[in-house]
Amino acid sequence: MTLKGGNPRAHGWGAGFTLIEMMVVLAIISVLAVIAIPRYESYAGVARAQDMAKNFHAAINAATDAISAAQAGQSTLVAMGNTQGTPVAAPASGLPPLS
Repeated sequence: MTLKGGNPRAHGWGAGFTLIEMMVVLAIISVLAVIAIPRYESYAGVARAQDMAKNFHAAINAATDAISAAQAGQSTLVAMGNTQGTPVAAPASGLPPLS
């Protein structure tokens, strides 16, 4: 049976999406992506900056504590990256030895 023109769904032999429906869905997804991607990048940049500021503040506090301990004649523990730290005996002058 060959039908000319008309809606294939009305005759029961068409299943799936029409081209127009697919284009509408693609347009909606495109608009959402245009809005969402820059906002995500902005949020990710702010999160990275906050993380770096927090790490920098922790490093300043650790350096201040190490200098205070060295001035008190105590040895300090210097942590590098994700290691557990390397014990370093600091001189009483407060300056760490060069290694």
